Amino acid sequence: LYGEVSRFSIHADTMLILLAPLYWIVASPYVLLAVQVLAVAAGAIGIYLIGKAALHHRGLALLSAFTYLMFPPLQYAVGSEFHSETVTTSCLIFAFYFLYTRRYWPFAVFALLSLTGKETMAFMVAMLGIYALWTKRDWRVGLATIGISGVWFYVLLWYLMPSARSDGAAHFALSYYSQFGGTPAQIFSTLVLKPWTWIANLLRPDQALYLFYFFLPTALLPLLSPLIFLLALPELMLNMLSNDPAMHSIQFQYTSSIIPFACIAMVFGLARLRAWIAPHLGSRTVPILVVYCLIGLAIGTWVWSPLPGMREANLTPFTTHLPAGKDLDKLSRSLPKNASVSTTDHLSPHFSERENIYPFPQGIGDADYLIIKDDDDPLGFSSWDAMQQQILELRTDPRYNRIYQYGTVEVYQKVGAAS
Repeated sequence: LYGEVSRFSIHADTMLILLAPLYWIVASPYVLLAVQVLAVAAGAIGIYLIGKAALHHRGLALLSAFTYLMFPPLQYAVGSEFHSETVTTSCLIFAFYFLYTRRYWPFAVFALLSLTGKETMAFMVAMLGIYALWTKRDWRVGLATIGISGVWFYVLLWYLMPSARSDGAAHFALSYYSQFGGTPAQIFSTLVLKPWTWIANLLRPDQALYLFYFFLPTALLPLLSPLIFLLALPELMLNMLSNDPAMHSIQFQYTSSIIPFACIAMVFGLARLRAWIAPHLGSRTVPILVVYCLIGLAIGTWVWSPLPGMREANLTPFTTHLPAGKDLDKLSRSLPKNASVSTTDHLSPHFSERENIYPFPQGIGDADYLIIKDDDDPLGFSSWDAMQQQILELRTDPRYNRIYQYGTVEVYQKVGAAS
């Protein structure tokens, strides 16, 4: 963003502070992506442990962990760039496991790590506190979890995040719920006092499809453990009531805190189904359950997974390469450390380790280098035409000289800037 902007003005993903030391080792966005992949994959261990504790059967526990890894919403979340909330997917899983097994110190560690993912993680951790009250009857742990989450959310939403926005503007995410009000207080008041304004929204057919994204790959088993699945209710409501279409999709990171509870509910639903049918099927129970679960997973994966060979396969990351990519990496390494750059959307990862980087067109006149791709996404512009007009003006701007062009990629150096 233009100028110095506190991350708190956008999201309270304090996990970035914990990850910052990794940039001392390798200053590359690949580090964040590697951390995200490894952290999310570790969630399979948590699902396995929950499965072993709830199902008392290693084979079914392994099947549950496999389903988690093949879960289409999870695959999309991992592939949707880096987001701290995606990393906390496994934190929520381990927090639930340690709460379920009454190991409260490890629970506290993973609950606190979950809070670092994003401001809305406070809702999810608070739901774990409700679970502690409801099933474990542990008032001390439950109330402490709810209290800490509530205080953290209140401090973030009413003090830290507003104070980080020097212009006093409202948080951008409030626009996603503008149909209910313009401030957090107005939105909350509308939801409580005028429930008819949002209940009809939840009954739309596309909302049922959204839920089906979570139910089909898990063979409908979360429906047999609805109270566990409802631990995801805050994030479900945030997504389903939003007017942003991306939040109604599984192709982004917005499902990250729903996924843990969908998969945990699958485990407990499987345990319940097994208890119901075992007296009738005897030794055939486990094989039948395995086949049933694999059929649901196979259908859900075929219909929605982005993996190769599936109906929605997305091979773009493997088949699309920027011809100028190597040149841009070389340029990034050769630029003076204190040089500032402004780039269009898809070129920014090549320069993201720099201290001063602007999203084009911000930085024109201030940035030492402008790196653009004229067919890039028009992020930051009102339209595609507006971006093209800005690029045309740049080509005749006396403040900059074009020093490189390869296909649609152009690099401009500010007159007088160090090389």
